[in-house]
Amino acid sequence: MVDSAAEMNTDMWCTSESCRVKCNQQLPVPDYIYLPGDFIVLVTMPVHDSFNEYPDLWSCQKFNAEASLRAEAATFARTRLNELFEDKGLNLGLLILDTCFNTALTQKLLTDVLNGTTDYCNEEQCLDRSKIIGLVGDYSSHISVTEQRLMIPANIIQISYGAATWQLDDKTEFTHFLRTHPSATRITAILIKLLNNLNSAGRTDINSVVLMNTDSLYGKTTAELVRSHLNKSNYCIIESFQLSYLGEETTGTYDSIWSTLQSYGERSFVIIYCGEGKVNKFQSHLLSIRASSLASNLWTTVVYEIKRACKVRGSFTSSTANICPTNESYIMEGSKVNVGMYALYTLKAMYALVYGFMNYADRECEGQSIKTCSKLLDRTLYSSQELKYNIGRVRIPQNDSSSETGGDAGLSPFDENLDGKSSYQVFSQQLIPGTSNYRYVLVYEFDSNNDISVPNDSDAPIFYKTDSSDSSEVIQDVLVSRSCDLHCASFCLGPEESNHSSTAEPTKDNQQTITIAICLG
Repeated sequence: MVDSAAEMNTDMWCTSESCRVKCNQQLPVPDYIYLPGDFIVLVTMPVHDSFNEYPDLWSCQKFNAEASLRAEAATFARTRLNELFEDKGLNLGLLILDTCFNTALTQKLLTDVLNGTTDYCNEEQCLDRSKIIGLVGDYSSHISVTEQRLMIPANIIQISYGAATWQLDDKTEFTHFLRTHPSATRITAILIKLLNNLNSAGRTDINSVVLMNTDSLYGKTTAELVRSHLNKSNYCIIESFQLSYLGEETTGTYDSIWSTLQSYGERSFVIIYCGEGKVNKFQSHLLSIRASSLASNLWTTVVYEIKRACKVRGSFTSSTANICPTNESYIMEGSKVNVGMYALYTLKAMYALVYGFMNYADRECEGQSIKTCSKLLDRTLYSSQELKYNIGRVRIPQNDSSSETGGDAGLSPFDENLDGKSSYQVFSQQLIPGTSNYRYVLVYEFDSNNDISVPNDSDAPIFYKTDSSDSSEVIQDVLVSRSCDLHCASFCLGPEESNHSSTAEPTKDNQQTITIAICLG
């Protein structure tokens, strides 16, 4: 890795920049992991990030720690599923492809796999592409659409663990596609229902919003959908901003947005952001203008504690003294909990594909071993749609310690449109009385049918205002976000003609508060 013995002696640990560059050139990042088996599941995920433009379309850059959790989830699922179906002779393998968040690279990798133009091997054997039974991927919408264009002619079923764009709602066009993540269509409907409920409950008087989105397929299509729903529900969009999903914005960009909003004077704003969570500069900027005393986002810990009615070690948000079990998969100390939701959606996708495949095998190979049933490796339109049928109606275990799927014991991961079937919880960050610390309080729940409920009437959303000294104070009045200027004038009709009953005016106590509603997927 070095040019001479002299350089080796002076830099034997390769600490110089020149040595590290040479090492990177000689040790390229592998773009796949192959785990052999009798039946192979393709898995795609951006284990690295790549924001390259022509002519550099292939190289991968920064390691994506969150995506690595999804790869770990896929390999865990493979191990567990092989255990669950050991008596039926299942030997499941994986080929995990690193897409680097790059559409061109994804096309190249999948084309190589499907055409057999590249060998994918481990130390013992190489991939037999005839054994591929399905694709689990991808996280992003633009890559998932690209993958589906390749999977349809290949008659391979694809289950995405992300890709919320409404463009993938049409299963008559995307005939080989399912997803465990809910569609942006449903997420947007929930968001509008949340705004309406805040107004009807008298906590807010909102008639206008600021719409912000990234320029990715997901960001742009979701913004289009949100804009349509806002117009139909009589909300005015006073400003729209578009950010680069490649993270190319500077702090000055966000300062400019902030300056534009301040030009409206003493007002409050609801900002709806549609886009990827990977726009780190945007998140950092929001944190820089937020009260520094607010707690870090502990929602993953809180969700687990609420579901299990227990306290994660190291967490200070739980009201119960019952300690959560420490012998379960992916449970860490509360101070280190960073469970990616997409890792959970990856697990659902893996389980749904394999349980559906095994149900399909029971129907097609009655009396035969799955190892000798050649029908399972047929790749025709009929066989692919039969497999999709079984996957779409599958029930999977509620947790990895169980194999029960019958009756109420099983979880249905898909709705009638073969999109993700999940419920949602809305938390309000609130000051703990008598302290300077904050906690997350559950204020709304949405079930899989989009019905809204209030778990505890005493836990209402609370809004805060901050001053120049960064101290926070509760807004006692109604939070007002109204605009009657120019194109928003028609949204300021009397209460008898409007969807919003409140006529509250901005006061000193309810001005200059920003509420962030985030659509991710």
